[in-house]
Amino acid sequence: MTTSDQPQLHMIYPRARLSDPPPINLPTGYRLRLFTRGDEARFYEVMALSGWAGWDAARLQPTLERVLPAGWFFAVHQATDQIVASAMSLHNYHALHPFGGEIGWIASDPAHRGRALGYAVCAVGNIQLMRR
Repeated sequence: MTTSDQPQLHMIYPRARLSDPPPINLPTGYRLRLFTRGDEARFYEVMALSGWAGWDAARLQPTLERVLPAGWFFAVHQATDQIVASAMSLHNYHALHPFGGEIGWIASDPAHRGRALGYAVCAVGNIQLMRR
């Protein structure tokens, strides 16, 4: 059986909690920001550092077509102004969830792990999905 033959996990945020988004807690020395043109090269590096090698413009393009407006988030190390974690709020149509979304392509630089930066970019991504 190949990976594509296996069923995909479906996690659904409880409707009753839509007004209760997850908290966003960043450690001192980090900030959140949205993607801007020119961030692609560092994103590819962070993806490779996280074990997702092979990212380039051709691989990114189909994903960009699914990113919600203002839906690509980075944690940035303030002292170096370097992107150290990333997550995307994506439209993910599926027959079971035609208006479904997902938090995808979560990655972090191993030099900054253990600081809940992945949680922070996922939390802000989740809030973005809840607004749609």
